[in-house]
Amino acid sequence: MSVMTYTDLTCSLVNGIIHYRSKRTALDFANEHLSSRMGFRNQEWMGQDPAGIELGGYGLRLRPLDMLKIGQLYLQRGRWNGQSLLNPAWIDKAYVSQISLRNDRRRFYLGYSNYWWHGRHRGAPKNIM
Repeated sequence: MSVMTYTDLTCSLVNGIIHYRSKRTALDFANEHLSSRMGFRNQEWMGQDPAGIELGGYGLRLRPLDMLKIGQLYLQRGRWNGQSLLNPAWIDKAYVSQISLRNDRRRFYLGYSNYWWHGRHRGAPKNIM
C-alpha cells in the first residue's frame, strides 16, 4: 500500500524554481510563453509569499474564456494556432493518473497527474479523448 499526502507547497516550490531560474515571477513567465500567445487578458495571481513568489496551489485568476482556451490547448495536445506551446508528451501524461483513489461506496473515481485532478463517476466514460 502506498500513501499520498497532497499539499499546495509542491506547486509553490515549482513556482519558486521558475522564479529563481527565469529571474521573473511565474505569472510573468507564463504570460511570455503561454498566455500572451493565447490572447489571455486580465490574468493575475492573487497571493504571494513574503519573497514575492506566487502561491502555486491556488490563486490564479483567469477569465472563463481563458480557462476554456486552456482546455482547448489540452484537447489539441499542446498546439495553439499552429504553434506548439506545450510538449505533447506532457499533455498525454496528464491524462493518465499517476495516483488513483477509489471510493466504491460512493461510486466515484479520483486520480492525479501533472497537477491535474481527474474525477469521474463510475458510469462515465474512461477516456475523454
